[in-house]
Amino acid sequence: MRGVRLLLSGLVAVVLVTDTAHGQVLPDQAITWADFSYVNSVAASNEKVYFATTNGVVAYDKLRETWDDPIVGQPGLPLTEVPSQIWIDRFGQKVYVRTDLGYYEYNPFFRQWYPIADLPEVDIAYRRVDVPDNLIPPPGSDYLGRGRFSDLAGRQWTISSVIDDLGGQLWFGSWGYGPGTAYTGGPELELLPVGLVQSRVDAIWPEPTGDRFWIGGANIGQSRTGMTEFDRERNTVRHWESGVSLGFPDASIYDIAGFKRWRYLATDDGLYIFDSQTGQVERRLDERSGLGNREAVSVAATEDTVVVGTTAGVTLFHAAFDSVTVISPSRFRDVAVWDVEILDDAIWMATDIGVYRLDRINGELAEFADPTGTIFSRADAIAFADPFLWIASDQGMIRIDTERGQVNRFSDILASREIRVLAASDDVVALSSSRGVTIRYEDTNREDRRLVEREITVLEGLPSDLIFALHVDGDYLWIGSDRGLTRFLWNNPERLD
Repeated sequence: MRGVRLLLSGLVAVVLVTDTAHGQVLPDQAITWADFSYVNSVAASNEKVYFATTNGVVAYDKLRETWDDPIVGQPGLPLTEVPSQIWIDRFGQKVYVRTDLGYYEYNPFFRQWYPIADLPEVDIAYRRVDVPDNLIPPPGSDYLGRGRFSDLAGRQWTISSVIDDLGGQLWFGSWGYGPGTAYTGGPELELLPVGLVQSRVDAIWPEPTGDRFWIGGANIGQSRTGMTEFDRERNTVRHWESGVSLGFPDASIYDIAGFKRWRYLATDDGLYIFDSQTGQVERRLDERSGLGNREAVSVAATEDTVVVGTTAGVTLFHAAFDSVTVISPSRFRDVAVWDVEILDDAIWMATDIGVYRLDRINGELAEFADPTGTIFSRADAIAFADPFLWIASDQGMIRIDTERGQVNRFSDILASREIRVLAASDDVVALSSSRGVTIRYEDTNREDRRLVEREITVLEGLPSDLIFALHVDGDYLWIGSDRGLTRFLWNNPERLD
């Protein structure tokens, strides 16, 4: 399944309709995780260390040894502004940054930035120092001197900023590998992974427990690529970097599915079967394995079945990949299958030539005949939230009541890009739109429970309007774009509209 499909129960939407021309950014409404590996400056209070990166500011709690949520998307500092220097007072009450447009002050209590004319005198509890000559590089790297390192892939990265927190620790910012730390008495550099291994997000797959996300994206020339394993409860990440070793070749990741330890990656180099315990691609499937071609764009998985959609057909792999079924090769030859969804005994497919349903019991394939006429050619995305099946195309969106057979049309949401993405829960559906994301939900305050609509845009804190992945999680909507992964509080009781 391309992006993420989610089944939730008991969700009640109470959001009011908004005029997107008057969108507002509220504290904690839109928080974005991105590639924070390029650090311009470091500063520290008694309790926390702040890193100013090319994609915003992040803070590390020294006492708890955990990362706070990024300070990216908080109101007052435009996302287009890159902080080049950072300062913080010893008690952590005020944070200051300098950008090309001037100075900004951040108040951690109010969670808001304010523009200021000049930098005030700051009572700091750290000092800026040079890179130690005896610095020991992290495992897998060689120290080249003068703060320069080389990794196993031959790539070089540089220490860009160092501070001594006057408490026995050095804190580093690097240009290419993010933050790090070392003790002053024995300077062995320890990297502190934060954010995403790459900013572009095309796929979000939540583990069944919901605690962890697996995040991947297209390779568009970034210095580092791969997958990010994101523990949302602990706010920790693990970067599974591709292209560094033969065990995980470099490729664009368009979709992710999983079962137990295995992650199935739909890539432009076929289907990768990734072992989450070893970090290695154990097997790669392409045309020789039964795929229509090696450009896989969608995948869904159960215990005994993996369905892979490519730009030239769809293939089923059964029980430990011991057998394979190519679905209707004559019909789907050179036909892109953009999304696949496994629902009980049926497999639904959104393709260039319409929506199809495959019966997993008898193997019968049937084209969905849309009585509204909305889905008559290409379909982009499918999402299921019991009992509704949602389907999106460039002509709009429909909702199928799988119990009653009723079909409703929503054709006023116009296409925004080549591929549309969709996510749904019991009472809310989210769809990529020309300005960002459009959500629809039932107004439970009305007797007729009519569907109302709201747009989420850059005016409300999104870093971009190019949306590639969506995931609904209660009051939060996780949005993957070309500039990171945004957690958006769409059901925000503080909204004035």
